Amino acid sequence: NASPDETAAVIRSIGDKRIHYYRFDEPVEPYVNWNNCIRHASGEYMTMLSDDDLLDSNFLSTLVAEFDAHPDASLVRACVRAIDTHGKKLWSYTDYPYIETPEEFLVQRAKNRRPQFLPGFLFKTDVMKRLGSFEGNGMPAMLHLDDVLWFKLAFAGNAIVSSQKTYWSYRKHGDQYGGKLLDIGGFARSAISYTKS
Repeated sequence: NASPDETAAVIRSIGDKRIHYYRFDEPVEPYVNWNNCIRHASGEYMTMLSDDDLLDSNFLSTLVAEFDAHPDASLVRACVRAIDTHGKKLWSYTDYPYIETPEEFLVQRAKNRRPQFLPGFLFKTDVMKRLGSFEGNGMPAMLHLDDVLWFKLAFAGNAIVSSQKTYWSYRKHGDQYGGKLLDIGGFARSAISYTKS
């Protein structure tokens, strides 16, 4: 986005031509920024990562191996640990089933039985580009914005595969909505938006 920090200098200091940095001159809604990331993605797989969350060093290799083992999967996900602003572990969630159908994935999210976040998923870049992009929904803190897209992606294959170990950290701070549903009405609006697309 239009971050005024030293991101550009840090990227240059790494000196790796595989890393590309695209910056908006003026601030945009986060989902507009996410869509820009999707447009620029060129690899076989992609993931989304918020600036304060962390991927373990084996996140990508582990989830790519799951896609290799289950080529018809639509999404692959890692279990999650929550950390505070200082990196201290708060909790972890490892109760995702190893394999579930897209219908089970949707139903369990609707029941709010499992925490779910924008990061933590690996998906196929070509499928993401084919299905479209994130769309604003006018809800507080963009609640459910990622749910709608995960539903679309889930039904692009025949299974969601979840690693049985934790490979990334969600940083919890302030008054976040991340990982939960505010109310069933909000979720229903997202589900209706999904079915109309």
